[in-house]
Amino acid sequence: MLDHLSEGRLDVTVGSGHSPAEYRALGYSPKTRPSRMEEGLEVLKLAWTGEPFTHTGATATPRT
Repeated sequence: MLDHLSEGRLDVTVGSGHSPAEYRALGYSPKTRPSRMEEGLEVLKLAWTGEPFTHTGATATPRT
């Protein structure tokens, strides 16, 4: 739908964050940043296929 609304001009940029305080505020360890980013990108790729999918995240539970 976004492709049609934007007439094909949608650009998506993702970032993993960098502030340890932000991670602590959410109850996460900054050490999990790389794995969270990788997992998030995989979920986005699955969602963009347009096919139904399920996902149980390995990094979904807050860990400090």
